[in-house]
Amino acid sequence: MRKLFAVLFIALLLTACGGGTHEPVQPQPSSDPGTVAPVTPPSSGETPGKPETDQPPVGSNVKTETTDYRYFMDGYEDMEVAFLGCMYNDITLDDIIDRALNDPDFSRFSFVREITDAEIVYGLCNGIANNVYLIVPAFDTDIKLGLYSWYANEIVEVYYSAENSDPILFIEMADEMNVLSRVEYKRHLSGGDSEGWMNLGLNTLSSKLRTDYHMGIVDVTPYEAFTSAELPFYQQSFFDTLSMIAEIQSGLSKGMNLSPMEEMIYDGDVYAVFDFSDGSNHTLYGINLDFYTGERKIIKTTDYENWSTVGFG
Repeated sequence: MRKLFAVLFIALLLTACGGGTHEPVQPQPSSDPGTVAPVTPPSSGETPGKPETDQPPVGSNVKTETTDYRYFMDGYEDMEVAFLGCMYNDITLDDIIDRALNDPDFSRFSFVREITDAEIVYGLCNGIANNVYLIVPAFDTDIKLGLYSWYANEIVEVYYSAENSDPILFIEMADEMNVLSRVEYKRHLSGGDSEGWMNLGLNTLSSKLRTDYHMGIVDVTPYEAFTSAELPFYQQSFFDTLSMIAEIQSGLSKGMNLSPMEEMIYDGDVYAVFDFSDGSNHTLYGINLDFYTGERKIIKTTDYENWSTVGFG
């Protein structure tokens, strides 16, 4: 099973390296668009112009700002996800919500004022640092979020589940390489249901949400608004650690390259994968690091199938 997973994953890596974006190309406006009727944002909870199966749930409490935001989501978007910040030291959830309400970089998220206590969901947290994520499903979308097991390949403990879900805030520990949680959705449309999932948390090489390769899920995080205090970048640390391995250290001194690729899950752990190459021969190295204890696991492969453990020295 692990060998099959590794083969499939490497194939995905090699395909993704030369592929284009998964988001649809927006059509360019015509040079002569003609008369265009103005669009009036809904302010009463209604969504004029939306198909019947893309309306807010009947009988739900009207959330004016939230309804307006979701109305203007693109039709292909089943779900939007954003990293809103990290709770650490004296930064509280109230501080993060207050920033979303008052900081111009976060102005699009001002509707979080309408999120209720029942829609603030907690996963595995600690007393050091916890990330806050915003999940915004399209209208008529069911959401399930919970603790994820790679071995079972499913959610094994449900934190939140709702039909026709409103947006939610999700909070779980930061500085954790391994996948802790997964969100799954089912969007009900007149032409049939659209289903999908994504692992929550930040990609350990890009420091961005794990939305790549998930059609219909869009990352709307204002990354430029964060400092390394809230959004740390670990790629250099991984590079430095791998450079301590004797064969890599020797190869680098001879002009070989060590380049970041992607992250993968192997035997339940997330590894940041690097390509070590002289231009014609390639060895892949994966590194998993416990950010709190410093414990590290390093594996490598030359055939993209069989991985072996690597020591230092």
